[in-house]
Amino acid sequence: MSEQHEHKKHNEAMWWFLFAQGGVMAALFIPALIVLTGFLVPTDHADTAEAHYNALRSMFGNVLVQLILLVVLSLTLFHCAHRIRHTLMDLGLKSPAIVPVLYIAAYGGAAVGTIISAYIVFGI
Repeated sequence: MSEQHEHKKHNEAMWWFLFAQGGVMAALFIPALIVLTGFLVPTDHADTAEAHYNALRSMFGNVLVQLILLVVLSLTLFHCAHRIRHTLMDLGLKSPAIVPVLYIAAYGGAAVGTIISAYIVFGI
């Protein structure tokens, strides 16, 4: 191996960190959000759909809940981006010309998804 290749800086550790944290967030918080918004709030003995809507609106109107939701969504998007990029590389897209395109498409898509999520979450 050439000495230049051995000393080349990689940012792969950052992407693996986001991948791992996204997996944890997806495994822990998404099922909890589904149970909360799909089962617990609707069965809160409220009589009308308007009461359900108001309960969810007040819960998601809290800034702390919005931040938690944004972090969960963002890390899940980066988790998915990392999986997609590595799956495409395992399928044979490893040429030096295509690898930077995969980085930009996968992680750029996750970043754009995070920005859209922030707009939606804080617009609630």
